[in-house]
Amino acid sequence: MKSLREAVAARDKDRLLAMMSDNIKYTFGIDNGKQGFIKQAQLDTNPANSPLWPVLDEILSLGGAFINDRLYFAPNFFVHFPEGYDQFEYLAVIGDGVAVRKSPDPQGAVLTRLSYTVVKVQGGSQPVGPEVEVDGKRYGWVPVVLADGRKGYILDKFVRHPLEARLGIGKTDDGKWQIQVLVAGD
Repeated sequence: MKSLREAVAARDKDRLLAMMSDNIKYTFGIDNGKQGFIKQAQLDTNPANSPLWPVLDEILSLGGAFINDRLYFAPNFFVHFPEGYDQFEYLAVIGDGVAVRKSPDPQGAVLTRLSYTVVKVQGGSQPVGPEVEVDGKRYGWVPVVLADGRKGYILDKFVRHPLEARLGIGKTDDGKWQIQVLVAGD
C-alpha cells in the first residue's frame, strides 16, 4: 500500500503498472488486461493528466479491508456495506459531521449531521441544485431521505455510491501482491 500510495502521489505510471496484473479486470465485459487498461486510463497518451489519478487518490483515501488473506479491497465500505441496505438505493456518507440541509444550498437549514454511515437516496443519486466550489472542485447536492422520513440534501463531495470505482489487490501464488481489479458498477 505504501508503494501504491507513493506511485499515485507521484503520478508515476511505470511504477503503478509494475504493480498491476497483466490480466487486470477493469470492465465487466471481455475487454480486460493491462494494455486495454492503459488505453482506457489514457496512460499511453496523457499519463500525467490521466483521469485515473484522482480516482485512485479518492479510493486510497477511504481505506480498505481484507476479504480474505489473499484479497484486499478499497474503499472499505465496498467490503463492509451494511447488510439489508440495497447498494442501488443507499449511499455511503464519507465524512464526519456532514450536514444534511433542508434545501440544496450551503446556507440552507441543517436538519442533522451524519458521520460515516449510509443514507437513502431520494429519486436518484444525480446531484441537483446550485454547485458549490470546495478545494477547487465543483459539487452539487444529492437528495436524500433520513431514517425518520425527513428529506434533505448532502453535498456530493461527502457521499459515495458503494459500487463506484473500487480497487482489488490480490496475492499471487508466488506471494506477490498485485492490482487485480479496478472497476466501477455492478
